[in-house]
Amino acid sequence: MQPDLFNMYESEQKFNRTFVRMDFEWWAYRGLFLQGHLGKLGDLSMDIDINRAMPHSPIKEGDLNSLESYLKQEYWTYYETEETGGGINLRARQHYENNKVLMGDTPVSGFLVKLPDPYTKERIHGADWLAYHINSEGMAGHHHTYYWAYPLSKDYYLTVSFWMQLEIGNRSMRSERMRDDARRIMSMMELRKG
Repeated sequence: MQPDLFNMYESEQKFNRTFVRMDFEWWAYRGLFLQGHLGKLGDLSMDIDINRAMPHSPIKEGDLNSLESYLKQEYWTYYETEETGGGINLRARQHYENNKVLMGDTPVSGFLVKLPDPYTKERIHGADWLAYHINSEGMAGHHHTYYWAYPLSKDYYLTVSFWMQLEIGNRSMRSERMRDDARRIMSMMELRKG
């Protein structure tokens, strides 16, 4: 990926990433009987993005270890530090401490984004991908995002992400089914360089 090519497209900013969206798909899970809003049990969406890497940790083309180090630093900066625009978890902890009376018995962990751990390497159609999961990205709630990432160059990395919003019912069972569907879709991905 070349900077000139990236700049030809309109980039977006979401959470800690600047990216160009290459594709988007969405599926709704519905029950047999009316459940939730018009029978909806949950949503699954897939995004394919080219992400611009920030210069804090170098990424090497095709090197999953460098991408993992980069992502760990990027998520830590966004969720845990006091830097401008970051520290979402830090601010949630401070808000919780300042409002314990209003929060009651609700644990602070329910308001925090759990940083990805572990990162795993998965081989799909001859290409090695870095897979990881993050819950409640950007905000608290019943949603999960599963990522498969590939380092394209020192400046860019590719992500295929599956965002899962769980409505009602057995969230654990539904999450497992959606994760299996995401894995099936991902198992059909082919990365072609050239």
